[in-house]
Amino acid sequence: MIATPGGRYAYTANTPNATITGFDIGPRGSLSLLADDGVAARTGTGSGPTDIAIAAEGRLLYVLDSGSHAISAFHVGNDGALTPGPVTSGLPPAANGIAAR
Repeated sequence: MIATPGGRYAYTANTPNATITGFDIGPRGSLSLLADDGVAARTGTGSGPTDIAIAAEGRLLYVLDSGSHAISAFHVGNDGALTPGPVTSGLPPAANGIAAR
């Protein structure tokens, strides 16, 4: 799980179902789902998202898709909603972990 720099939203990758779950972080640290079904974004069938990172300014979320050997980018909205961005493919099969700045 990773939180945005201001601590307002948090996200986690769900490998088996190729989704990202988003949470609103309450003032006392409580978590509430951003989407009723728990799915803030989908990374694609077989993508196998395994790790996530958020850029320093908190507006881009990057997902390492180990199953498809790619990195998916998502724009983080003011309400925490994720909008799909570009996908970079062609990573080596052994790629493990992701960091952003």
